[in-house]
Parts: sequence; structure tokens; C-alpha cells
Amino acid sequence: MKRIFLLVVLVLAVAGGATFAMADSKGEDCHKRHSKMFEKKDANSDGVVSKAEFIAQAEKKFAKLDSNGNGEISEDEAKSYWEMKKGKDEKKSGQCNGK
Repeated sequence: MKRIFLLVVLVLAVAGGATFAMADSKGEDCHKRHSKMFEKKDANSDGVVSKAEFIAQAEKKFAKLDSNGNGEISEDEAKSYWEMKKGKDEKKSGQCNGK
């Protein structure tokens, strides 16, 4: 269980890093999008994301991945989530991703 949680936290950390990256030609639009994402993670609006806020986001992500609610993420659950996410990301193609 700890390994799965740490894996999810690691994935969120990597994905979160990409969230704050702004190497895109859309400039202002991407900045606004990333600012909104940061504000969403900053639950108490104090201008920083605390460890507790980060972990709360990780727990929400874990709950989304754990589709059967048993407190564990199976490989099938992870694949299903990432396939669904991939479909959504393809719809956003070209938005702040360097394309």
C-alpha cells in the first residue's frame, strides 16, 4: 500500500512539474492556464502549495485511480485511468503542450 501511494505521489510530482513548465509559444494563455492549475492546488489561497495540500491532491488522484474503492490500485485500474486521461488530453491537443 505504501509503495502504491508513493508511486502515485511520484507520478503527481512529475506531472505537477510539467504543469508549471511554460515552454510553449502560446505564452499568455499557458500562463493563465498554469496559474489556474496552481490556484486549484493551493486550497487555502495563500500563494504556496503546502505539503498537506500536495498530499490532499495526491489522495484525490489516488481515489480516482482506485475505481473499485478497495484502497489499492491494480494495474488494470491504472491502465483504465491513463487511457481515459489520454483521451481527454488528445482533445486538448495544442494547449500549452508545445504543439
